[in-house]
Amino acid sequence: MSLNSISFRSLVYSQYIYKLKSYIGLFNSLVVLQLLAILFALGGSGMSGTSGYGIRIDVNYYSADLVIIFTILWAFFSSILMTTRSYQEESYTFVTNRLSNNLSNIAVILTMSIISGSTALLSKPLMKVVLYVIGDTFFIEAETAISRMDQLSGIIATILYILLAGSIGYLIGTVAQMHRLLTIIVPVVFIGILVAFDGEGQFTSKVTAFYYQETSILLFSAKMVVTIALLYSAATLLSNRKEVRQ
Repeated sequence: MSLNSISFRSLVYSQYIYKLKSYIGLFNSLVVLQLLAILFALGGSGMSGTSGYGIRIDVNYYSADLVIIFTILWAFFSSILMTTRSYQEESYTFVTNRLSNNLSNIAVILTMSIISGSTALLSKPLMKVVLYVIGDTFFIEAETAISRMDQLSGIIATILYILLAGSIGYLIGTVAQMHRLLTIIVPVVFIGILVAFDGEGQFTSKVTAFYYQETSILLFSAKMVVTIALLYSAATLLSNRKEVRQ
């Protein structure tokens, strides 16, 4: 056996580290988008007010929802970019195959999801600091105490939503690399099926309830992990059908 031969695991890990460094531009765009989302969120997600006896009270509601939405969209489009030819050609710096390339990409998306999900949730304390500095603001937290378990569940759910968006984007990008027309045909067929067989929105509502209305974090995580695994498996199988680079 050659001394230069390396194990499959080492190959995937080497590609993973290399891609984390070379995809730094994606992380830079994440910072820009999240700062932009924070700027928009400073306007508040809702407001109310009252007055009496010469006193005026304005109440603004703030949340990190907009930052999370921007982050989910970032993960979706970043995952599509990772399937493009310019990004894929960076993999050929190594002796590689489709499987190792896909696994390293999935590992990068997982890392991106964990980092972006954590920074998105940390944006709320940052908004408080900014509002405190730039204005005469008094903060009132919700009366209902949030346990550490609830906070952990929120972090896990946010990361899984971002990872799901990344898996959908990766699958769409893989399909697009097979044939450009498929990026138009597949969505049209999917929407056509929904319109034809789901006129009253029952299927859509059931899918929404299956994921979004799940109260157990364990069951929710299991559903999301299985769905994400199926999407990445489909993308990997489809990429194996592409012509091997000579």
